[in-house]
Amino acid sequence: MEIVYLNPTLCNPDGIERVLIGQANYMAETMGYGVTVVLTDGKGLPFGYPLSPKVKVVQLDIGFYEPMSRCSTFRSWGIYYRKMRRYKQRLREELMRIRPDITVTMLRRELNFLHTIADGSRKIGWVHLNRQHYRVVNFGYWRLRPFLTRVWQALFIAQLKHLDALVTLTDTDRRQWAKDLPHVVTIPNPLSFSMDTVLRERQDSSSPKKVVAVGRYAYQKGFDRLIRIWSKVQPHHPGWQLHIYGRGNIEPYQRLLDSLQLQQSCFLHPFQRDVQSVYRNADIFAFSSRYEGFGLALPEAMQGGLPNVSFVFSYGPREIITDGKDGFLVETEGQFAQRLSLLMDDEVLRLRMGQEARISSFRYERERVMQQWVALFQSLR
Repeated sequence: MEIVYLNPTLCNPDGIERVLIGQANYMAETMGYGVTVVLTDGKGLPFGYPLSPKVKVVQLDIGFYEPMSRCSTFRSWGIYYRKMRRYKQRLREELMRIRPDITVTMLRRELNFLHTIADGSRKIGWVHLNRQHYRVVNFGYWRLRPFLTRVWQALFIAQLKHLDALVTLTDTDRRQWAKDLPHVVTIPNPLSFSMDTVLRERQDSSSPKKVVAVGRYAYQKGFDRLIRIWSKVQPHHPGWQLHIYGRGNIEPYQRLLDSLQLQQSCFLHPFQRDVQSVYRNADIFAFSSRYEGFGLALPEAMQGGLPNVSFVFSYGPREIITDGKDGFLVETEGQFAQRLSLLMDDEVLRLRMGQEARISSFRYERERVMQQWVALFQSLR
């Protein structure tokens, strides 16, 4: 079987790139499929995660991410139009050359024309953000934003109807998309590392107890409200620390931390590639996101045997956590602080919930999830 994946770049150390590279590696190495990843940007940049030498990479070098800050709006649109034409032409040439059985799109720019390429492959969309937050207009005149959002989403649905299947990360999201689309399936993101890589004793039991959070320094991840929660919790737990790891601009969060005088107990770190070591040396995982498509960090922390506290929203945590058994689901910052304090005060509870979390994480074990993808590919041939 020949598979092609379409994504802008592999150079970012983000969740989408990690999951995509992991799947490409599995299909090439374990299943023995021919696998090609077609990129539009990031030429010459190192990949965010190790890619198997058995996976072919085609760099079209379109340059969608090249800055155009000095261009007028009219000229910027002209440049973008020419790049889209070049992308359509070059992608068509590659797919006609490869003649894959399956083409997987991450629902980026190629969605506008992918169905017009008669290469014989079955086209699959892979959505990593929930429907509620997909194609939302948050720019321009505020009164027009709801109308523009409805139009943009309607155009998006029309494009998705040309695909042979759409893969969502949660059942809740699948039900939302299935209202308008015929073939929607749920396949969650898999754990990125093996169980024996994580299941080790904490490296230093004499160090301070740690609450950890992992993600991007962005509004979506909610680290601002986690820091506010910590300001309420920490005075009652002087032997504990909060450590946040992520990629992005730390400065706004550092200013918030400083204003709350948490410098001695709350620490902001850059992105940590060896996230397993973060979990091995932690005691509780805090998941403060405002929304997610899935939230891969959550089952990964559970795989590491960490009890967790998470805000509940429509997608992700509600399907991953069994409230009160392997973690806590909360709706407000006050509830988050209460549940976090409960775990910090009760070591027996932490250990019990951590063990349950570890058991629950087996649902997302790599082999199980990859075989769901294999079954989907084979059903479409």
